[in-house]
Amino acid sequence: MNLKKIGRICIMIVLFFILTIIIIALHIREGQLCMGIEIAPENFDIDNLQQTDVELNEYLLFNEQKVAINRGTKTIYIPQVIDEHTKINDLQGKLTINLNEYELKLLYDREYDNLYQAVKNGHKFTLLAIRGKEYVKFELVFTTLPVMRINGEYSHMVLEREVLAGDMTLWTPFDESTGRYSTKSSKLNWHIRGNTTYVTYKKSWKLSLVDSNGEKKNMEFLGLGEDDDWILNSMTYDDVKVKEKLCMDLWNNHSQKTEYNYPMSTGNYVEVVVNDEYKGLYLLQRRVDKKYLGLSENDILIKGANRLTIENVEEGYRIEYSPFTDEDTYRILEDIFINNNYELIDADNIADINLFMEFGCMPDNVNYKNVFYVLENNDDDYTMKFILWDTDMSFGITWIDGFAHSEEKALKAHPNRSEMSKGYADINPDIYNLMAEKWQILREDVLSAENIQNCIDAYYNTLVDSGVYSRNFEEESVRYGGADTKEAMESYISQKLAIMDEKYLN
Repeated sequence: MNLKKIGRICIMIVLFFILTIIIIALHIREGQLCMGIEIAPENFDIDNLQQTDVELNEYLLFNEQKVAINRGTKTIYIPQVIDEHTKINDLQGKLTINLNEYELKLLYDREYDNLYQAVKNGHKFTLLAIRGKEYVKFELVFTTLPVMRINGEYSHMVLEREVLAGDMTLWTPFDESTGRYSTKSSKLNWHIRGNTTYVTYKKSWKLSLVDSNGEKKNMEFLGLGEDDDWILNSMTYDDVKVKEKLCMDLWNNHSQKTEYNYPMSTGNYVEVVVNDEYKGLYLLQRRVDKKYLGLSENDILIKGANRLTIENVEEGYRIEYSPFTDEDTYRILEDIFINNNYELIDADNIADINLFMEFGCMPDNVNYKNVFYVLENNDDDYTMKFILWDTDMSFGITWIDGFAHSEEKALKAHPNRSEMSKGYADINPDIYNLMAEKWQILREDVLSAENIQNCIDAYYNTLVDSGVYSRNFEEESVRYGGADTKEAMESYISQKLAIMDEKYLN
């Protein structure tokens, strides 16, 4: 072997070792990064730096979108998939600052070693934006829930309500539509919605997505389907924050197996920041409308707006969709309610909805208030069917000079017996036998104790694992003095199922 060949071999060996060292260094470097940010070593000396209050909120980006940040506390909310095995360098996405002279650095934290437990406990990590010898300090919160940021300002008035216009971003750790992390943004208009929640501290919102020309824009969120109109439900009257979702999922699971097959709204949890102010936990929901229900052009959709006085349909009902004038639409309602034309009501549907309202003891749905009415047109004849709505006041919430928690009173509450249900029973006395048959079907399926408990546990554990309970109640007081708990809800449900079993199965 000549010297040249030996030299080439030596050079190749040296290059191999250099490349190996580089790869090892890169892996070491990668182990020190989180979302593209360097994690400071344990011995990092922050005392050599000077803290300042420079305003940097507008320059902080997560996945190239302005971060969801609470201005007052400089707390940034980042959604991630996190379980018992997640390490700090497993986190997805890129957190950056759009100012060349600044760099971001995460301070060392022992809680990185048990990230799952830290997130459950609502632990806040420290993020620094460093320029030379100065730094701005931020707190970083990881959550396993999606996070929605909304920013905008007053635009115009609609129905005596201020409409704000701006933009939104929704970060979803695991998007069911894509099977991976997603970041979705849109322009939008939004305003406060609801009646009782209109005057509460924590508002519910109606969101309308628009494109750059102000035209309606459909988007898919959280596996809930595609729409341009969405609702952020504050769940203000539910301290446990699972009642509305439980009713939705139980009803929708059952209704899809029926001939009438009309779903309630459907929704998933999000944490919300509005104009750089953390607003806490919400339920992002679909609106119940003609499009969502798949109604035909000749169908009618009505909502029970007040505690119904059938002598005055205009006060008791709100028209959501009708191909006819308001006058003609109300005339059709009067034909049913004023003239006691109850044979048009679908028997299976009214049996189901009465059982659900009795089971949940829903004081805000008494007399079919906050219930949608679908009038299906069949050659100018109508069939009426009902869809539940606004069910967060249930499972132990009752009315005692205002909404209150009283398991005893809720369990003793009589089932809904409005003039409509009485009138229907007069022409169809077999409705009670039908309700007994339907109750047996429900108890063997969606209203089995096992299925209900599995649902409650799944929702509750999702919220616990995210750490959102502690954050949410920093912004929102406990409404019922600590009486409305998961355990109280489970106690009510167990006893109510036994009461209704005694009534309908014996």
